[in-house]
Amino acid sequence: MKKITFMVAVLATTLSFGQTNLLTDAGFDNQTIASPGLTSSCNGGVSYSDLTKPERAVAVPSDEWFRCGSKLNVKSDNSNKVLELVDAGSTYARHLLSGLTVGSEYIVKFKAKKSTTTAAPVVLSFKDADDVKTGLNGFLELTATANVDVTAVAFTVNPEALSDSNYTEFAVTFSPIQSNVVLQIGRGKDQGNGSVYLDDIIFTLNTTLSNEANTVVGLSVYPNPASDVVYVSAAEAIESISLVNALGQTVAAPFNGTSVDVAALPHGVYILTVVAGGKSSAQKVLVD
Repeated sequence: MKKITFMVAVLATTLSFGQTNLLTDAGFDNQTIASPGLTSSCNGGVSYSDLTKPERAVAVPSDEWFRCGSKLNVKSDNSNKVLELVDAGSTYARHLLSGLTVGSEYIVKFKAKKSTTTAAPVVLSFKDADDVKTGLNGFLELTATANVDVTAVAFTVNPEALSDSNYTEFAVTFSPIQSNVVLQIGRGKDQGNGSVYLDDIIFTLNTTLSNEANTVVGLSVYPNPASDVVYVSAAEAIESISLVNALGQTVAAPFNGTSVDVAALPHGVYILTVVAGGKSSAQKVLVD
């Protein structure tokens, strides 16, 4: 099957063989073909961690896919199990991810195909594990690309980017601002008719961020998270620093040679790039 690959990333992010997918059953091979499919669970604002709430009990395990809504099917597509998001439904597939490292960079990938009549986008987002009504910032890149949109809170693949005959693979980088999050993928209510099919949803730690040959020696960045100042030091004199927000915009952050003033910045994840000794390093900084 022919694949078309689209990668969105602030830095080069090539997945290496053997990285562990933190989502269970990425290809849905262990799911039962059903309409609707997956275990049903909607949060209603109730905490994942509260086992006394019966409506949340089925959603507590981190190793299980579940759905909110009825317009999601597990079906066979050329003998391969996939998720079908049915027309104009406000149904989402969700998966709890616990124990993530705040500020680290992760890569989420998925494959998607549309039916011939699809006019609806696929929307990937991350939610607060204690209240999935609350969206989280953390997507790291915003390069303008036809038919694919990225904001700090959502990665949207418009139908024009999808094929109705082959699966297209998409990827985006994400840096969590809290250790427990919910990955949510689906389509919103009244976003057009036709089905979207999803397969091979993968969430991995990006272990290829740095190039050791071009890394600032002795770089220290602390505290992280920070609310007022971030102290920066290196073995060689720092030549410059820059700070980029989740929208890809360089933001004003005064640097006095030893510290960066972040007190006036909105809460969120930023990319701090430090140049010293003719080398550069980029590091994620959480401003809280």
